[in-house]
Amino acid sequence: MQAIEEMTDTELDEAVALEVMEWQDGGDPFWEPHRVLHDAWQVIQALRARDIYVYLDNEAGSDKWEITLYTDRKGEWNTEGCWNKQLADLERQPSATLAICRGALMAVRTERHGFLRALIVLAEELGIK
Repeated sequence: MQAIEEMTDTELDEAVALEVMEWQDGGDPFWEPHRVLHDAWQVIQALRARDIYVYLDNEAGSDKWEITLYTDRKGEWNTEGCWNKQLADLERQPSATLAICRGALMAVRTERHGFLRALIVLAEELGIK
């Protein structure tokens, strides 16, 4: 698999399309999962550029997302039980970051928007456009 960091926007959208098909809800034209994932990816990349790492957690059956930020690489990624990766493995495991984006997609799919909104607000507060 090509490293996510090396993908163009089009390649990322195409790769993600396969992942989100099972989540797509009746072809709703107002729900653009690939756009949501791409937006989340851009925010996460901007945070990483400032050496800020994200820990995402969602308790089973909960409608709330918990986001913790780290200024070092301690902690784990945790997205719906799909991946548990040490943050130190991030550069060797770009799929861990994709898992975070998938978590954002799942949040939207189940009307749990808090994760993406929180990332966007955080980015704005940090002056990241």
